[in-house]
Amino acid sequence: DAEALIVRTKTANDDAMPAGNGTMAAVLARLYFLTGDEMYRRRSEAVVVAFAGAAADNVFPLATLLNAAEILQSATQIVIVGRRGEADTDALVRAVFDAPCPNRVLMVVAPDAALPAGHPAFGKGQTAGAATAYVCVGQTCSLPLTDAAEIANCLARE
Repeated sequence: DAEALIVRTKTANDDAMPAGNGTMAAVLARLYFLTGDEMYRRRSEAVVVAFAGAAADNVFPLATLLNAAEILQSATQIVIVGRRGEADTDALVRAVFDAPCPNRVLMVVAPDAALPAGHPAFGKGQTAGAATAYVCVGQTCSLPLTDAAEIANCLARE
């Protein structure tokens, strides 16, 4: 029997569960890195900017939003060129998920598939027919990595 709300409040504060706005900003940031579509980056940045004033008051309840902003600024993009289900590809994927890298964005692409044109690993392929990984930060990618231990070492430095 209550009156209809004039304004529905929106917050970026995390409670027992991560805030929806912070989660959406992180999802949009990852979509940007996966697709190369600038619309996702702009929308993610808009969410972060909308709640930036709250960070000036108290950063503690904004962990999810701050993590999303960090992904936008310094994501570690890992591209594995190989086929899912093959032993060498799955070993590289396991190594990526075993490494402590919270800002990772992982793409597994088939050897005959192409990455978005603006991606730093665009045009890179397999080495000697084996599953090959590239670790990219910004517009710079690592040398081709074909061993799980090499990926672990590379991600440990990031």
